[in-house]
Amino acid sequence: LSIPSDYYWTKAVLTLYQYCHQHHKQQILLMNHDCTPTPGCLTQLLNFQEAHPEAACHVVLVNREQPDVVWWAGRRTRFAQRDLWLFHQHPLTELPGAPYTVDAMPGQCLLMPIAAAREEFLYARYLPHYFSDIVQTSCMRRAGFPLYVIPDAIALKDHSDLELKRKRTRCD
Repeated sequence: LSIPSDYYWTKAVLTLYQYCHQHHKQQILLMNHDCTPTPGCLTQLLNFQEAHPEAACHVVLVNREQPDVVWWAGRRTRFAQRDLWLFHQHPLTELPGAPYTVDAMPGQCLLMPIAAAREEFLYARYLPHYFSDIVQTSCMRRAGFPLYVIPDAIALKDHSDLELKRKRTRCD
């Protein structure tokens, strides 16, 4: 699938969704360029999604430099309250032993059923690059697709281009 390099995240993902719907795919795996699944990680996602076909599931993310400390393992959102990143900066050993539900997830290593891949969840006009993934998964949850973090599925996150990413969100 050829996607022009000047497409921001949302338009590229929308192009992927359209392709998968046209070709009758059953699942979609979104994975960022800076995310490296550990051995067995994707198998854990696929096994969980097979047992829960309506669910979207995500890996636990750790920094490449600190592979035993959680960088991201779920998000709780509540109206008029600050978002809570579950287990952020906690040791991996503090994660629950079984998959657990969350309110929103990024698209860094997200496996979803094709039915959850909806254009209206992306809000492309308002969120062309950042934050569309969080909004998208919140919409999935509200539409009846449960969101799970799989604690045995770990991926390494590389922050070496973090400053370049932050620059894209600044007004200058």
